[in-house]
Amino acid sequence: HGLHISGMGSSDNVLRHVSPGHCLDYSWDIPEDHPGGTYWYHPHGHGTSDYQVGRGAYGLLLVEDDKEDAPAWARNELWLQISVVFRRVVLANGKTYEALNVEPRKWYRLR
Repeated sequence: HGLHISGMGSSDNVLRHVSPGHCLDYSWDIPEDHPGGTYWYHPHGHGTSDYQVGRGAYGLLLVEDDKEDAPAWARNELWLQISVVFRRVVLANGKTYEALNVEPRKWYRLR
């Protein structure tokens, strides 16, 4: 969500369909001037998106920003993807238990 890209062809086309047991390749053309950030992808099948995401059909995309434009503390990056699957299980980075090592009194950029 949030990427400023084309919705045509093999990109972010919400009308593409993947049959059960088959695969489909996606190709994203991200412009050079696209804002950096953490974005996520997931299926858009009408009436099935929640079901598929709830069973793990999603992921993160990181678009790097210009490190020189970011504050110094933002260089201390940690990945943290929190999700709920099967309507009740909370996962952090795909695990039921995830420990992140952080230093006291130090700022981190969670992505």
